[in-house]
Amino acid sequence: IAEMNDCANLITMTEWVSQEQKDGGCRPCALAVLAGSYASVLARHGLQDESIEKALSDEQDPVLRVAEALDGIKGRVPPDVQESLLGLDCEAQLAARQRAEGGETNGV
Repeated sequence: IAEMNDCANLITMTEWVSQEQKDGGCRPCALAVLAGSYASVLARHGLQDESIEKALSDEQDPVLRVAEALDGIKGRVPPDVQESLLGLDCEAQLAARQRAEGGETNGV
């Protein structure tokens, strides 16, 4: 997981997917991977949340709804789980930032 210094400018996933994309990546694609990672973290802690599945059924803007669901989940879980989820957000945003700067990424 990225160093906390790397995540000093962490923003919500809703803000992140709504920003103009300058990194050449696919934020909706990254968000799909991130949603799966969130589900894995929740399962590891014996938790589950149906908001991601509900968001995927939104015909208007499923990407934005999934981002909102991920942000909401972080507010409903214990602090240790929240920290893990924020680490995932950081990895995704850091990889996008590195792509934008022409650097190497960890495949996110």
